Amino acid sequence: MAERRMKRSRPIAHKKVWGTTELLVATPMFEMHRLRVKPKHRCSFHVHRFKHNAFYILSGELFIDSAKRDFDEPISVRLGPGDVATLPPGVHHQFRTGAKPCIALEMYYTEALSEDIIRMNVGEKL
Repeated sequence: MAERRMKRSRPIAHKKVWGTTELLVATPMFEMHRLRVKPKHRCSFHVHRFKHNAFYILSGELFIDSAKRDFDEPISVRLGPGDVATLPPGVHHQFRTGAKPCIALEMYYTEALSEDIIRMNVGEKL
């Protein structure tokens, strides 16, 4: 039987070119990180095949550049304190800052595998 007590830990900051990321919560279906992004920096342009990627801005501003495919012209959205943005799987994206630093929560989550199937027909007797 699982122990029913609150778990408490101190996150460890992992350095990135653009700032730091701290893992706050991790389960098989959900992760939350605190991002501290330096002014005038950006992360790599990338895509998640299975994960949704959400951002909640605590301070500063963050720009999310996204494109349906890696060769499309990106669309940019500006987020400020209290704003939330979610990118579904398959959307190429990166985040970046302007002249000021940003602190944000970044969340990753997946959908239940039972809802992951897309049927093209109902099947049949051969």
